[in-house]
Amino acid sequence: MGRHKTTICKSSAKMIYVYGDSFSCPPSHHYHHKEANQSWPKLVAKQLETKEINYGLGGSSFAHTFQEIKNSYDKWTADDIVVICQTSPRRKLFFKQLPHLSNLRNLINFHGFKFTEEQKDLLIKFCSDFFTNKEIAINEMTAYYALINMWLERKKVWCYVLKCFDFKDDVFEDFTRIRFSVGGDVNYISEHEYNPPEHVNDDRIGHLSLKNHHILAKQVSKAIIDKKPIDLKVKFEKGFLNQE
Repeated sequence: MGRHKTTICKSSAKMIYVYGDSFSCPPSHHYHHKEANQSWPKLVAKQLETKEINYGLGGSSFAHTFQEIKNSYDKWTADDIVVICQTSPRRKLFFKQLPHLSNLRNLINFHGFKFTEEQKDLLIKFCSDFFTNKEIAINEMTAYYALINMWLERKKVWCYVLKCFDFKDDVFEDFTRIRFSVGGDVNYISEHEYNPPEHVNDDRIGHLSLKNHHILAKQVSKAIIDKKPIDLKVKFEKGFLNQE
């Protein structure tokens, strides 16, 4: 792993707060991995000589991310850093006690609901337009970011957004304290190193190999130091996990 050693100037941040879906590498998902301390959030904290607190939850919606931020922003102090892994705007928060069930098919197939096949078909028919309405999704997310930006200004904290899914219409306003990543999305990086077949469990930490965790951590750390958007245009490893 020596070739991944990275030297980054020390940041003034006392704490890095990480929010989002599974790409944020929630510790509860990967505690059993011996390499869990090499997830990109932990590498960033190490490179910047600070600490990190991770509020991520796999499968969750941006509405859930917003709720986590709303419930924890009082802990932020001046010069802390917030990193948001922006999930798909098509994910929705339906039940507070089931925030990880944000996908329509996962929701209707949840064993606790016991829908008949006819009921599932009706739910898909009547709910699919809501899930795929881009205009509603953009408006909702932009409103969430406006509130988050207000809290960031109040606390004198910077926020760096990692776009985790391709959503070509994500035209957000300019926010004074938020920097959106440029050059693609994290899911593209994940699928181009290994795209697991359907129903096969992806056991990678945050859906990335250790090689790409190190590359991503370097880009996040550099953005924080330079107060610029996270640049995902750099070369990430591709295809090596698909090789026989």
